[in-house]
Amino acid sequence: MIRIALDAMGSDNAPQAEVEGAAQALKELPAEFQIQLVGRKADIEPPSPAYPAGGSHAHRHRRRAGSRGHGRQAPGRHSRKPRSSIAVGLGLQKKGKSDAFISAGNTGAVLAAATLLLRLHPGVQRAAIGALFPSAGEPVLVVDGGANVDCDARELVGFAHLGSVYARDVLGPQ
Repeated sequence: MIRIALDAMGSDNAPQAEVEGAAQALKELPAEFQIQLVGRKADIEPPSPAYPAGGSHAHRHRRRAGSRGHGRQAPGRHSRKPRSSIAVGLGLQKKGKSDAFISAGNTGAVLAAATLLLRLHPGVQRAAIGALFPSAGEPVLVVDGGANVDCDARELVGFAHLGSVYARDVLGPQ
């Protein structure tokens, strides 16, 4: 079972966009995928026709979050709100109740909350976001595409190390 906690309150069109996206993903993903919608129960219940209760792999789990993790708020604010959808979703991952967390909310808020709640791996000085860019050949991993504005040489070397480990262990030989 692969459990993905999805912040249902993150985007400007929440929760409709997230609920519809989860329904579409569950139609296309293998049966072992489970999507856990995280948000205000009143906003994501009752199930919409786009996210039916039935189906062989339409696993629906909702976790209560008292507040919306909205993109317009300052990044650090979400980590201080223990019932925000970002904090609840990352809490599921910390407790081993989800395998991944996805949010369309404020990227800086997710990064800050993940750093505070999940902590950094020993030896890592600063978190960085990595993104795969498609190319004519192999995909290109871009690490720290602008989330950190003030980095020293040691942090940049750390980002390079994180990128090389990700490329080796996740992407593998191409």
